[in-house]
Amino acid sequence: MRQHANSEKGFTIANPEPARACSWSASGKCAYDYTLDSGQLRRGVSQGDLPLSSRLLEKLKSGKPISIAAIGGSVTKGRNAAREERYLFQLARWLQTAFPAQHMVHNGGVSASPIKYMNLCVREHVPADVDLVIVEYAVNQMLPGVNIAKAMPVMQYERMIRKLLAFESRPAVILLQTFGWSRGFNRIASNTWSSFFETPEDHFAVVAKYYGLPSLSLRDAIFHNVLRKEKGYNLESVLADCPPEAVVRNAEPEPGPGLCIHPSGKGHGFLASLLVHYLSETFTTLEASPYEPMSD
Repeated sequence: MRQHANSEKGFTIANPEPARACSWSASGKCAYDYTLDSGQLRRGVSQGDLPLSSRLLEKLKSGKPISIAAIGGSVTKGRNAAREERYLFQLARWLQTAFPAQHMVHNGGVSASPIKYMNLCVREHVPADVDLVIVEYAVNQMLPGVNIAKAMPVMQYERMIRKLLAFESRPAVILLQTFGWSRGFNRIASNTWSSFFETPEDHFAVVAKYYGLPSLSLRDAIFHNVLRKEKGYNLESVLADCPPEAVVRNAEPEPGPGLCIHPSGKGHGFLASLLVHYLSETFTTLEASPYEPMSD
């Protein structure tokens, strides 16, 4: 991989202290301090096929280090969040605890990057030997009133996914859908439901279904909690760039460019919870019933 100027250098996470380390097993999964409840986790996770995840689990169980990468926009880059708070770091820390090894982590997020950029330059942001890739692009592209099959951003997204799946390392790919809360903001502030559709993630989910990939959705997990203004789900705490004055100012079409988009440490915790839950449940399923490809 040729390191792009906007990419964070690959890094490893120190092995956990013996008291915090655990060996993976289906009967005693490695604990994780989830910040979403079981219902939110179920709503937020759409499962994919098992072959690529099976390969990933076997490598982890063998004690070999894996290479983890994430691509996307400023959410993945970590705008307004410390590195230790970002979803990629939290996910890597759990993997390091569950499967201790010198796993390599690559943050290929590029702020304000469109899908067409990453489609062309994905090999500059993802190493060739990658084992697990998280793709986060739902807040970098809006697709109002489009024919999904003919929408250029969807076509570019599909090409990008196809390129990742064609890597010689045959990585497991997870689509992570964040949500631009500022789009349709008045409808959220006015306690109406139509802003649920102000996102391209449903278009990207079609690509996920075609390739049998998991799609994890922050919107699906917590939208109704935010809509009902439940304690702990106010946008000022979930997002790092949504101050109280932006939340109450709903006379404008949006609270302002760049506002109410980027997760806080708490918001990144929600994203990490979805990722850990998906991998944990998938690995448990594979342990109980190993994947066996059909013979020709």
